[in-house]
Amino acid sequence: MIKKLILIVIFGFTFIAANAKVRSIDIKRTLDSAKVIQMVIIFEYTDSFMYYGFVGSSDTLSINCKARASTESFRYDQIKKEVMKETELAGKWPKVGDTTLIVINKSNQVVLFANLKKDRYRFWNQIQYLL
Repeated sequence: MIKKLILIVIFGFTFIAANAKVRSIDIKRTLDSAKVIQMVIIFEYTDSFMYYGFVGSSDTLSINCKARASTESFRYDQIKKEVMKETELAGKWPKVGDTTLIVINKSNQVVLFANLKKDRYRFWNQIQYLL
């Protein structure tokens, strides 16, 4: 009986580990291959687009953010279930009015955001939990 219980526990942990959604990001490679790395101000969100402008510019730009609704609702659900903390940034899009570093790849997709904390940047991926 004990052997069966141990096997069930081992199988359970193996199953959980195999289905984990943790994903590492090679920051150096991501930054080296980026099309845009600049500070931006977030102006507005619609269902499909994030409107932003580069700091010091009067131009308004837009980028696809269709994944925003599902990533943020999933994030809030994980916080409510106490799977993740409110302070974690994964799955989070910047708020309207935030000034943040944006990293856009050659396919015009936002791949990372970053906030300056003291003298270092804290990077996060806004769709990490959906990958």
